Amino acid sequence: MHKMARRHHPRKTLIMNLHSLALASCLLLSACANQPSAVSPESLDSDHFKTNTTMSDKDQQRRITTEKGYEEPYEGPSHFESTYLVASIDQATGKVAYAVTIMRAVQQPRKVIVVQYEAPAGIMQQKITAQNSQKKCRDDVCWLLEAVSIPLPESLFHHYADLSVKDPHGHWSFTLLPSLKGQVAYTEFKGLYAKVNELQHPR
Repeated sequence: MHKMARRHHPRKTLIMNLHSLALASCLLLSACANQPSAVSPESLDSDHFKTNTTMSDKDQQRRITTEKGYEEPYEGPSHFESTYLVASIDQATGKVAYAVTIMRAVQQPRKVIVVQYEAPAGIMQQKITAQNSQKKCRDDVCWLLEAVSIPLPESLFHHYADLSVKDPHGHWSFTLLPSLKGQVAYTEFKGLYAKVNELQHPR
């Protein structure tokens, strides 16, 4: 894409890859057409999420997600919504960036979204740059796919993974302002964290 190679800060590069890979994974809504699920993510244990992670490699980045760990009910392409965890490992340095990715169909694109989420110190808030696919239309209904990736420090990610031991049916909560609320099961955090540790410290 660039004629001359550019150097990026390692942390920023990891986050940029999380954003671009999240959107690329679901640019075609037909590929995101999950079947209805009869269970809730809170009822699934960490081993389930660890076993059902998906991996891909690109440009020295190994991307691991829980996207297939829980398939949310599918109500048609214009109502698509999916929330999952992503870890991106820089294979040159071994550094890991974690994020929560929210993919959803919207009718109007937004450039910046304000996100609030739980943390041990209280409610945190940050502005996230959204990425949007090209508009698609079917049966006179038009939409585009919006991707929002909330970067989380490893310490916070680890904290919620550990909470799955005390509260195996608990969850971490977030809000995309003004009113879209979402949750991620603690066991999902633990499953992805365990998978990353397994890859970085093979027996």
